[in-house]
Amino acid sequence: MTGFILQVLNMFFMVLYILLFLRIILTWISFGRSNQLTELLFSLTEPFLSPLRGMVQASPLGGGVAFDLSPLIAFIIIRFFQGIITMLLMFS
Repeated sequence: MTGFILQVLNMFFMVLYILLFLRIILTWISFGRSNQLTELLFSLTEPFLSPLRGMVQASPLGGGVAFDLSPLIAFIIIRFFQGIITMLLMFS
């Protein structure tokens, strides 16, 4: 039973990683927020990124361009929690 729960959780985390990665790619491409796929992607990932964006300011790159670090921090936090949950389930 624990193996099944671990597989479901790992699948959930993998989907979350993919959604965040796609959002990063779409912000680089500047696809536009009017696209339905982009709107769905932003609505699914914004709950994870919004609190982080409030805590971490964008890193200035010069020329008025800023680099949003919140997706990178989200990846690290999600990976941390994935590891803890996996350890707790494996050793319980």
